Amino acid sequence: MDFCVGNTTKSCDGASDDDENGSTRKKLRLSKQQSAFLEESFKEHTTLNPKQKLALAKQLNLRPRQVEVWFQNRRARTKLKQTEVDCEYLKRCCESLTEENRRLQKELQELRALKTCQPFYMQLPATTLTMCPSCERVATNTTGAAATNKNNPAAALSIDKPRILP
Repeated sequence: MDFCVGNTTKSCDGASDDDENGSTRKKLRLSKQQSAFLEESFKEHTTLNPKQKLALAKQLNLRPRQVEVWFQNRRARTKLKQTEVDCEYLKRCCESLTEENRRLQKELQELRALKTCQPFYMQLPATTLTMCPSCERVATNTTGAAATNKNNPAAALSIDKPRILP
């Protein structure tokens, strides 16, 4: 992994660092073992106290400042990655909500158009289905028509009388 060391006048992505006396030196490249060890340490603790930093620097044969900068860069990369993930999630949420908003606006427009087209619309009474348990015939009754069917036996289905089937 790459990281910045010392006082830099170029960005961390630059190829060289400047020393105090103005001379440039090569950018330090960590070995795979050093990188792996730093990654494992980062998994345990994302920030280091001074004692941990010194111990890690001694183990890896690095300067404490190099370890410190590596951890700063790693935290920055982690934060950037999390920000990208959050941004993608929020984009998907926004798209979903926008689509739902369009659908609801369209439904509202249709309901308003229906309301203006039929100002004298009356709600019809609810229809209920009744099944005779013995003959398994279905009778349809509306709440308003139930009273008229009592007066007209021909109009009503005979649900009260069970039928015996062979």
